[in-house]
Amino acid sequence: MLNKYQPEGIYAVPSTWEKIIDYGRKFKAIKFNSVKQINSGGEALHKNLVKKMTNFFPRAKILNVYGPTEFVVNATYFPVNKKTYKKYNVMPIGKCLPEVECLILKNNQKDKFGELLLRGNQKMEGYINAKVPLVKIKSKYYFPTGDLVFKDKDKNINFYGRKSDYQKISGYRINLTNLEQIIR
Repeated sequence: MLNKYQPEGIYAVPSTWEKIIDYGRKFKAIKFNSVKQINSGGEALHKNLVKKMTNFFPRAKILNVYGPTEFVVNATYFPVNKKTYKKYNVMPIGKCLPEVECLILKNNQKDKFGELLLRGNQKMEGYINAKVPLVKIKSKYYFPTGDLVFKDKDKNINFYGRKSDYQKISGYRINLTNLEQIIR
């Protein structure tokens, strides 16, 4: 398909990027020169994968993006290049897109990290029979992502962990407590 359709852009989670690269190595006839844009999101993007991506997709610009399902589209971005990726073992989720307002809610000023709250027009209204819970701060309503983050010295937002016991597996949120209850 890559040879036939020559896509210019591909969006996938890091675990899928690993599979694409591993699979692509098996077939010398597959050419990745048409790919100009790579967007990666849904899981942590590690330095070793970025190195593989830059070798495999030599002409592509790479963006690490972040956006919870409830926000419909991405909310943050981090342009990955040879200069930026060497600074990090795990790429930051970056800075907010222009249409999005990001707020890091800390329990107190001494905390290094806090919960990422998002605000913007692309926030969905809710799920069937349930509203998306919002947090009101200074007369503005924010969506609480449940993700714990911090800003580094370059003011990039970095993922630290989750408030809950949800884990990301191939880009999907899995509630480990619910899974354990089902198994029992």
